[in-house]
Amino acid sequence: MPRPRRPAPPDGASVRAVEIGIPAPLLNLGMTLVDTPGVGGLSSAHGEVTLAALQVANAVVFVSDAGAEYSAAELEFLEKASHLCPTVITVLTKIDISPHWRLIQERNAAHLDHHNIDFNHVATSAALRWHALSRNDAELDSESGLVALEEILRQVAANARSDDIAHAGRQVRSVADELTRMFVAERSALASTSAATRLWEHYARTADEADALARPDAAWRQILQDGATDVASNLEHRLRSDMRHLRREADDAINAGDPAEIWPEFQPWLARRVARAVMDNHQQLLDDAQRLVDRVTGAFAATAELADAEIRIDLPDPSVVAPPLDRTLRDRGFGQHTMEVLKGTYGGVLMFGMLGTAWSTWSVLHPLPLLFGALVGGNAVRDVRSHRITTRRTRALTATARYLDDSVLQVGKATRDAVRQVARDLRDELLTQAARVSDAARTQAEHTKAIADNDASRASARRETLDAELAALDTLAREADRLGQLRTRAQGGTGAQGGTGAQGRR
Repeated sequence: MPRPRRPAPPDGASVRAVEIGIPAPLLNLGMTLVDTPGVGGLSSAHGEVTLAALQVANAVVFVSDAGAEYSAAELEFLEKASHLCPTVITVLTKIDISPHWRLIQERNAAHLDHHNIDFNHVATSAALRWHALSRNDAELDSESGLVALEEILRQVAANARSDDIAHAGRQVRSVADELTRMFVAERSALASTSAATRLWEHYARTADEADALARPDAAWRQILQDGATDVASNLEHRLRSDMRHLRREADDAINAGDPAEIWPEFQPWLARRVARAVMDNHQQLLDDAQRLVDRVTGAFAATAELADAEIRIDLPDPSVVAPPLDRTLRDRGFGQHTMEVLKGTYGGVLMFGMLGTAWSTWSVLHPLPLLFGALVGGNAVRDVRSHRITTRRTRALTATARYLDDSVLQVGKATRDAVRQVARDLRDELLTQAARVSDAARTQAEHTKAIADNDASRASARRETLDAELAALDTLAREADRLGQLRTRAQGGTGAQGGTGAQGRR
């Protein structure tokens, strides 16, 4: 069978992700599986990128080999992941070739308990699953542990749907409350002409206040503008401070010895530290932006009735940093350094030989000129070696400074863009709500005026209609409350046969 051709990326672009669709029943539930860096990735910059991606995930499936228990780096990763993602599923693989997998499973569970990490644990074997499918053996399929894993994932998908339904329920309740207030006010206005007049004045005043909120000089807009500027400035200051501290650490490490010896370990360390600083900066962006949204909506709601303003805060891409450092510290060739040493040696021989020009034969044949040349040559070797180390240090310091400066430039730009986008989205949302409040208030004011002009028979018929509408809204509100109270976290622990299934702790 011919091998499929790999599509070439556009000119100047690099492949950052590949999306694959397969006809799997599990994926038909609306689930998307994102494969992140595996072995070796946790201690690299990719591990920090993975943690940043967990903020928008419903569950994290952490896969490890049954041949060894969790390392310190893996436990640190899981501890961070448990704070960013509501559900952690740990999967132990290759139990068919690991005789002590149960002991490893118990030790891993003890480690997770010690770090107070809520988890669902599954022990699996792909080989058992393969044999079970080929023999159509349901019992062997259950022994593989993958049936239990699928059940947990189905529960995660169900809980995600429950989250969406609960969100929809809260939105419906908000609309029902608003309609209820309108109908209750209208029913009160039907009681007398004076009540209708007071209600008309209230709606007219509400419409004027909503129009005032849409003006450029509204107080909430000034709070939004100043707050966005402060958030961007504080984030940039924090990022520069973190990078400056990191640069001092990097400079100390480079100046402590020959950078060529530590360069292979230095590069991933620096990339990991930069990625961690970027992730911390993005988390601070999330917190500061949410506080800004709360402050601005609070100022807006103090003037007009405001429904829940749900602003999506999109974090910048955590992988947007400077290009990686060079893999090697390029140095001059061996031949050039050899020529410098020979020049020093030859100069020593020549200088000592010239002292004995009166005894030319002695100066040529005697070993003292050669000895002196060797001494001078040795000193030249030390000078060349010291010069090479100094040159490499200079190049390493320059490359590190450029890498950190470029990272600050790119991350700072992405962060400022994210803050501006949050400010735009919040401004548009509040202006839309101000227009909605104004239009609704003016419509109600006209309707109230019409009520005041109606006769008693029409008022009585309208009251009956409103009573029916209020009863329907009350039923709708109760149903919305029921939907809004759905649980949003996966249930822990799905039993399985043979001891290879899921274990959970809440």
